[in-house]
Amino acid sequence: MKREKMRTLLVSAAVSLTVALGGAGCLVTGFGLKLDRGVLVTASIVLTSLLCAVWFPRRRGGLGVLCVTAVIAGYLWHEGTAWEQIRQLIYRISYVYDGAYGWGVLRLTEGNWKAGSADLPVAILGCTAAMGTCWAMCRRKHSAWGLIPGLLMLGLCMVVTDTVPDTVDLFLLLGGCALLLLTGSVRQESAAQGGRLALRAVIPAAVFLAVVALALPKESYVNHAQEAREALVELVTDIPGQIRRTVEGLTEVRFAEKVDLSSLGPQGSQTLPVMEISGDRGGTVYLRGQDYDRYTGTGWESTPDREESFSGSGKIVGEVRIRTLTGSYGVLYLPYYPSAAATLSGGKCENTRRDRVYTFSLQEAPSREEAVDQEKYLSLPSETGAQALVLARKIVSENGSDREKAAAIAAYVRGSARYDRDTDRMPREEPDFALWFLEKSETGYCVHFATAAAVLLRAAGIPARYVTGYMAQCRGPVWNTVTADQAHAWVEYFDSQLGSWMLLDATPADLTQEETEPVEETTLPPRETEETRRETPETVGEPSVPAGTASPEQTPAARQTPAWLLSLGKWVLMVMLAAAVLTLQRTVRVYVRQRRENTGSTNQRALALWQEAERLSSLLKQKPPEDLRLAAQKAKFSQHTLEEVELEPFAAYLRRCRNRLKKAPWYFRAYYRWILAVY
Repeated sequence: MKREKMRTLLVSAAVSLTVALGGAGCLVTGFGLKLDRGVLVTASIVLTSLLCAVWFPRRRGGLGVLCVTAVIAGYLWHEGTAWEQIRQLIYRISYVYDGAYGWGVLRLTEGNWKAGSADLPVAILGCTAAMGTCWAMCRRKHSAWGLIPGLLMLGLCMVVTDTVPDTVDLFLLLGGCALLLLTGSVRQESAAQGGRLALRAVIPAAVFLAVVALALPKESYVNHAQEAREALVELVTDIPGQIRRTVEGLTEVRFAEKVDLSSLGPQGSQTLPVMEISGDRGGTVYLRGQDYDRYTGTGWESTPDREESFSGSGKIVGEVRIRTLTGSYGVLYLPYYPSAAATLSGGKCENTRRDRVYTFSLQEAPSREEAVDQEKYLSLPSETGAQALVLARKIVSENGSDREKAAAIAAYVRGSARYDRDTDRMPREEPDFALWFLEKSETGYCVHFATAAAVLLRAAGIPARYVTGYMAQCRGPVWNTVTADQAHAWVEYFDSQLGSWMLLDATPADLTQEETEPVEETTLPPRETEETRRETPETVGEPSVPAGTASPEQTPAARQTPAWLLSLGKWVLMVMLAAAVLTLQRTVRVYVRQRRENTGSTNQRALALWQEAERLSSLLKQKPPEDLRLAAQKAKFSQHTLEEVELEPFAAYLRRCRNRLKKAPWYFRAYYRWILAVY
């Protein structure tokens, strides 16, 4: 028995020492770090491995290691040497990153690199890897405890430098990680059996790594390092695009067939970009999305079976290019008026080919319509029509043309209220949105003005429909961003004299008075190239760096934070928030389940345990025991009160199920733990 424990202890210490020394060596050789007391660093890692291998198997061993570590860390921090060397190491790593990618240097110290010793940071990282590996080996924990610290040190130097770590260090680290992975499942069952398997796997693992080293010599790593870096940069650079495309799929705009006006309240600012436009000339561009033909008094509805054409006539007056972004590619947005005939189906032009970029040539006038369903576009609720007719007669002249009547109605509506996006919701007791706005509301935004204009046009005998889309400012042949804030509503009325649908915007003019100044051209300073960096000689006292990196003298002392870093920070915060929400929901669900299983009468607890047994059995694709089913039926249908002893088989079965689920692959375990809250 003592021999078995001694063998397990030695194997744990050896594997942890291999991972720790290999990881620390990779960091030193990869970044060219200076060690003044390399022997002392190695000794500290060896002692840590032995200490953890001896203490971790004990009941309170982890607490003892933690106390010793805290004392040593406090002493080093008090002396100040460790913190200074850590800052120098961070400077060195960021310096190499900046030379490779121009990301900026983290200057946590006064002045530049002092070419000081990195003994303490390397020792700290090596000891951390040793403790993690020993914890996994001795306490039958997951291999990640040892893999993450070791591979982190390897990853830092493999990604950003043109020189890979020393072959011996790389061999040690990969060998230790291989032993951890090979013995993982066995070790979690029995530490002793895991130790025996590790001893047997040493030679096969060493032979395999030796063959790999011979097949892929160090020179091949150097030759392909730049390619790997470029591939990694391309992958990282494309992450925002991948996220954006995912968000687009989730947030695609789908126009509803109904607009509920009674629920509209204050509108906040929405700066999410939805598209970009450019054109031959500047000015305001209305991009038509969806129209609605039926007014109910508290909303607009679109008849789905309508088929109409929408196009221009006359000479070509320009061109508009549209590039859709987030969630707006299900519909073709039509400018006024496209030369190519567009078919409106249910009030909108479907983007059947899912084009992201499309171009329209514009004509000076709308095309003539052969016939328009007058009744459909003149229909109003009876009470609304009666009151609106009285008001319309006061506004328009009976002898005027349709255009003159429309202009008079638009002027009246614009002057009826003040534009304000914070307009409150229509009171519930009000029966009609347009009349409430015209008679009682002192403020409104585009939806209010467009609805009121459409109702008055219909009351005046002019066919009209409510239209939604975007009102954008085009500044010539450059891409102009259109945001969700520029969503707009207006009216189309049918001019009987022209036989065409005309655009009418009754929203007050202050909304459309956006800045239209041309974008000033700026001359950017020439960007420092890789060739100019290499021609600059290194200064005395600066660290030697791999080929292709910049000297610190070329780095501005107060470089601004890159935009990509700020964006990355936002995503990190979002991920942290999502992780917090995920953790909270799991905690709540586990608490509720445990409360149901541990409180109440024994019959109630039996039913709760049976539900959990059915759930776990379904995940394991097996049937729960028959005796548990019978006990649950007894608890539910009979007058018998179960005894505490009759609940023990439920608990035993649930423990067995959870133990089996914990042996599943890591992705299933994550799903069971964080999504299903099984354990």
